Amino acid sequence: MTTIKLKNLIYTISSYDDGYDLYMNKDTSFDKNDLCILLHSDNTLEKKDLIYIFGIYALKDIIDNLCQQKPDFTVEDAIESIKFYYTHDAFIEISEQN
Repeated sequence: MTTIKLKNLIYTISSYDDGYDLYMNKDTSFDKNDLCILLHSDNTLEKKDLIYIFGIYALKDIIDNLCQQKPDFTVEDAIESIKFYYTHDAFIEISEQN
C-alpha cells in the first residue's frame, strides 16, 4: 500500500506500475492535497472507508490526454481532468480559451 497526495501522484504517475488501483476517502473532493491510496489490484486489504476511483493505467491515460491537449497544464488542470473522467468516464476536451 502506498499513500500519496493527489498533486504528488500527478507529478510522479509514470513511476507507478499499471497493476495498481487508485482509492480515495469516501468524502474526497479531489483536492490537490487529498490523500490517495494505491493498492495493487490483487490486494485484499479491507477498503470500507475508501472508494475505488480507477486503475493507475486510466490515470496515466488521463494525464497523457491532457498533456497532448495542453502541454503546459497545471495541477488544477489535471485535477479537473481527473474529476471529469471520474464523473463522465470520458476524457475532458480542453477549449482553445484555456
